[in-house]
Amino acid sequence: MAKGPRLNNISRNFTTRDSLGIEGVATSISAEICPIVNTVTPRPFYWAFITWCYYDFYNNCEPKDRSSDNVYKYVKMQNYFLALASDINNTDVSNGFTGADTIRSRVDLNQDLFSYDDKYLVTVLSNMGYYPAGLYTMGFITDVDPETMDKFKYPHLTPEGKKLAEAFDNIISTTRYYKEYRRKVTDIPRDVLIELNNQININLDGFDDVKKILIEHLFNKESQKKLIESHNYLKFIFKEYKPENMNTAKCRELFYDYFSPYSDNKYRYPEELKEIIDSWEIVVGRQYFTSGLEMIWKYMLENLNSPKLYKEWFNDCLNNSKIDFELTDKLSSIISSCNYSFSERENMIADARSRSSNHELNIANGIKIILSVYNRFYNRNDFSKDCKNYYNYGMDNNSISLNEYFKLVEEYKDKPIEEFIKYIMYHYLLNQHLNTAFEKMLQGRDGYYIEKIENEYSRKEYFDLDFQGIRMVQLAMVMQDLNVLEVE
Repeated sequence: MAKGPRLNNISRNFTTRDSLGIEGVATSISAEICPIVNTVTPRPFYWAFITWCYYDFYNNCEPKDRSSDNVYKYVKMQNYFLALASDINNTDVSNGFTGADTIRSRVDLNQDLFSYDDKYLVTVLSNMGYYPAGLYTMGFITDVDPETMDKFKYPHLTPEGKKLAEAFDNIISTTRYYKEYRRKVTDIPRDVLIELNNQININLDGFDDVKKILIEHLFNKESQKKLIESHNYLKFIFKEYKPENMNTAKCRELFYDYFSPYSDNKYRYPEELKEIIDSWEIVVGRQYFTSGLEMIWKYMLENLNSPKLYKEWFNDCLNNSKIDFELTDKLSSIISSCNYSFSERENMIADARSRSSNHELNIANGIKIILSVYNRFYNRNDFSKDCKNYYNYGMDNNSISLNEYFKLVEEYKDKPIEEFIKYIMYHYLLNQHLNTAFEKMLQGRDGYYIEKIENEYSRKEYFDLDFQGIRMVQLAMVMQDLNVLEVE
């Protein structure tokens, strides 16, 4: 059967990431106050291991074979056997090596010989691909000739990188795997992998020289001032409060509710930590602001069960909601009451995330959450100029800045709450989503949760909200592996 032209075929991979284009603000601030370590780089082992792979590959291949693609393939192969070796010795435990869970599900760990499966990762390096950025920042690798400033075709080790690689090499070079198998495409005996795992571990136990070098480049360089401040903040928290489970929820509680003069606790802290404490409070505040907006967005999409004009759609959302304040009252009438404890905020957001809830409270609770952020940060005279500058983030990249939002609240204080909500729904959610989805379309991705046909909107997808990660979780893991967290 003949087919027509495909010029109008706009099918693309659907992406759920940051559908409103507002999550990136907290991420940008986090990257400034906790550089190098991000939410997918929790194990310092990989900085040393990847550096060693560069070193070992370059030293044992022909110059013509040196390329980014080839060295990444080498990293991928070496990691496979490290992960496999750990699986063999720890058959029931998730061991932290990239791809280990996939290998465990595919391989009979009781066999005597093991071959390489290059399909064990979806992408070339998977999560390992996020570590080289930190190697550049720490000065272990470079892509620029320091003398000519010409760009290299593949990453080059710096003298410091060579030092780190050699410290790793001193440990791995004692294994039979290194001596007999690491550069061969051949089956590897079980006992060789068991010996490899006994010598090489993800926690860097026994890698004292490697740890010293990483500690020096992470926490003892003036160029890493902000990372050092976050590191000192964590050391203080673990020493004074000994959190048992340093997950993202615990981070939100600590950073938002322990030390702020606007929270219930107001715990004391060393004065030299004030700037970093204030910075992390703003990061978590941005996350709560995002969650409040996403709660409303989720309910808006749930109410778009048939094509609707936007005014009809918005009215249906409000009519179907449970709202415990009068929509005709002035916005100022509810602002002062929007202050919540950690558990109250988290329970409102958990209810919005729950699949068992009917989400009728989403709009009221979402408005309460974002007004609580206004109460927390507007006119904060205790913040430095640098901290208050974070209020402007989002202004220059088609997102929503806190300063823009604060001005909106001030403008609508004497107007009906309903007008404020509808402004949020139209500008901060509907238009913000359409603009964000359009930017994604230009990049070849489909991010549209709705479509508009002849002024009527239809739902394409449902929306699920979730909290963003917090880099301090991963920084705590890095510090623990390097034995600088001082956990008793």
